Amino acid sequence: MVLVVDTSLGLDPAPDLHVVARGRSRRGWAPPVLEDALEQLDAVAEPIVLAADPVTDPGAAPLWDAALAARAEIVRLPDEPGSRAFLVTVGRRWCADATDGLAGRLRTLASALASAPGPDGVAGLGARAIARWAGRAGVECHWCRGGRHVHGGPCARCGAAGT
Repeated sequence: MVLVVDTSLGLDPAPDLHVVARGRSRRGWAPPVLEDALEQLDAVAEPIVLAADPVTDPGAAPLWDAALAARAEIVRLPDEPGSRAFLVTVGRRWCADATDGLAGRLRTLASALASAPGPDGVAGLGARAIARWAGRAGVECHWCRGGRHVHGGPCARCGAAGT
């Protein structure tokens, strides 16, 4: 499995991380070109796309569209930059460890980070302990297929409020 993000996170490509180019505009990050995003997704086996909410960051919409077209797993990134960085860091560690149910665990962690911004509550735990927790704490979203959230947190796929 390989994580796919866009350049707005400021990360460099690596074997476990593909980065879709996103240019700069006067107002911030420009959207990636849909064809480029599709090519990146086609180039990897079992991609998991980590992308910002396209409602709050319209520039992320082409990456979402490409992920949906490629039937890739999608994880909605939390809004807070520290939480985003933490999620990507943990996700890369889980890729290296070949953690089972990676997309679902990432969605559970993303939901927890979105409902309580900042990784302070879990940062002291090891990646394996967080993986065990994320494997048990997540609840399936009743609005979309494949989404997960923690109790009271938003779905990390469709964004629906959890119950």
